Amino acid sequence: MASAALRFEPPGSVRLGAGGAQSLVSLFGLDWSTFLGGSKTEEVYGVASDATGAVTVAGITFSINFPTTAGALEELSGFTTGFITRLSPEGDTLVFSTYLGGEGTSGSGITTLAVAPDGRMAVAGVTGSSDHPVTADAVFAIKPSPPGSSDVFVTVLNASGDTLIGSTYFGSPGTGQQERVFGMAFAHDEETITIAGEAREQWPTTSGAVQPEYSGISTNGFVTKLSLDATQLVFSTYLGSVWVDDVHVGADGIITAV
Repeated sequence: MASAALRFEPPGSVRLGAGGAQSLVSLFGLDWSTFLGGSKTEEVYGVASDATGAVTVAGITFSINFPTTAGALEELSGFTTGFITRLSPEGDTLVFSTYLGGEGTSGSGITTLAVAPDGRMAVAGVTGSSDHPVTADAVFAIKPSPPGSSDVFVTVLNASGDTLIGSTYFGSPGTGQQERVFGMAFAHDEETITIAGEAREQWPTTSGAVQPEYSGISTNGFVTKLSLDATQLVFSTYLGSVWVDDVHVGADGIITAV
């Protein structure tokens, strides 16, 4: 059984529990609570609300019977895969629910989530699958590392959760690289998405990057910005000699990474 993890926030926010057979979602301000999951283990790594108050939850599921809705982007699961679920503000209705990942046994998992005020959402994580869904002209339409290695993915969906706006692999071409995404954020104009996390050698960086080269010391942090349709790498840089936990993009476009 997975270990329990509870995060407590102020009234009106969301409490998540990852572990056991299902995940617990509680909205204290509205005083509702619901289980969400299938017959195996679910782990929640991201939660956010939009302007309507609907709550979006994302993470990893091992269940082949995780609840999905009619017309979902993906209704069947691989061995281990991501999930994205949106609940009504009252917590009593699945607005939509979908798997997200490849069909192979290597697995995919969502580790961070961002939701725009209009309901569009972006998720990122790590996958070993060579058939994670990607969109036309993606920055990395083909998995950059060899079979058996994992790469980052970034996927943006429409507000209904049934259409990919953009989706791409991202990462180094090497074997056994430790690449993980811990934070992501929409830009204020909602036309780009910024991700942050940890990487090792050969993480793609852009001209003029603050730190274009890997430091050679353990893992390095990174900050990478992509267009929402995943066709353009706006910029990418290493940052420091440890990982970056989270990222925030202000109204003035300034990016804060911690």
